[in-house]
Amino acid sequence: MAAPPAEPPVSTPGGCQGGLQGGFQVRPEELTDAGQCAQAIAARIPSQSEQTAAAAEHAAAALSGWRTAAALRACGDSWRALLATLAGELASQGQRLATTAQQYRDGEVCATDAFVPASLGSWRSPAAPAQSADAAGSQATDLFGTTLASR
Repeated sequence: MAAPPAEPPVSTPGGCQGGLQGGFQVRPEELTDAGQCAQAIAARIPSQSEQTAAAAEHAAAALSGWRTAAALRACGDSWRALLATLAGELASQGQRLATTAQQYRDGEVCATDAFVPASLGSWRSPAAPAQSADAAGSQATDLFGTTLASR
């Protein structure tokens, strides 16, 4: 399956205050991909966490009566809690990246739509622009009074 064409980056001109001289570009598809990767890794962590905790428990059981057995169990429990926190954080950040990507896409659509008169239809649609006839009925004009070519 061929990859879809890359979206044009969302960018800002350089010269912003705060030392950002070259501007920046955002590629929403890269944000989406990063978010999906973070969520995929987060989904794998719980099973790995259980394997780690099981290994610690197995080692502790083999050292029954030793002080290190209790320390191994505590270590396994700590790792389980830490990895659960990590999985939750990765999943949350992944969702935020995907949401941010969509917000950039939506912002681009809104900004573009703001510059396209409603009488011309949607810029995303291949449909022909709506035309209105002037008072004489011989030529069509858009909202700005531009004479549109007849078909």
